[in-house]
Amino acid sequence: MRVLIIENAPSAPAGLFGQWLADQGADITTISPEALPASPAGYDLTVTLGSPRGAYEDLPWIHAQRDWLSRAIAAEHPVIGICFGAQIIAEAIGGKSAPNTERHAGWIEITDAADPVFAGPWPRWHGDHIILPPGTTPLATSRNTVQAFQHGSAVALQFHPEADEAILSSWAAKAPDWLVENDTDPTRLAAQSAHLVPTRAEARDALFRNILARALGAAVQEKAA
Repeated sequence: MRVLIIENAPSAPAGLFGQWLADQGADITTISPEALPASPAGYDLTVTLGSPRGAYEDLPWIHAQRDWLSRAIAAEHPVIGICFGAQIIAEAIGGKSAPNTERHAGWIEITDAADPVFAGPWPRWHGDHIILPPGTTPLATSRNTVQAFQHGSAVALQFHPEADEAILSSWAAKAPDWLVENDTDPTRLAAQSAHLVPTRAEARDALFRNILARALGAAVQEKAA
């Protein structure tokens, strides 16, 4: 399987998801958002990752990626988005992303999940929320925000299952006030991450398999047969 990963910010790499894809035998190409190919031709899956920018911002690379994803999803190309990636997918399919009234940070449970694999706790680090267009299936919601959804061949997560201890620690160092707003702190986050990243490996594997199967649809079953 050939996978194109759009790393929208160096601070938000593919992390544990990238490692999981590599362990499944994926041939991974990682690019910056400014280096999008003309189309996803030649790739079996595109993954678009997080960013401190908002998907609603008026920046050339955001506009270009939104339009690229819109065409790719319309052509039923499998896409998985995480955080900013989820927000720009929402924009690409006719929905919206916008600043939220609260910022989410730390290990947080999902209160309403269509499947137990989404339930968590999973790391969150976002200050925006998603408004889904008609015809889109919400897969998880929590604290009045969409945390996962599916639209055809596109599957999106607002939370961060790809984030390992080092990634979460780097975010906490840059914005400890986000954790204060969520009644925690960098020390507690580090302790939680040291425990939960390894102990939730099986849950993470189940989640990654679920979203990959949803994005690839029947194709993943045909390859496994």
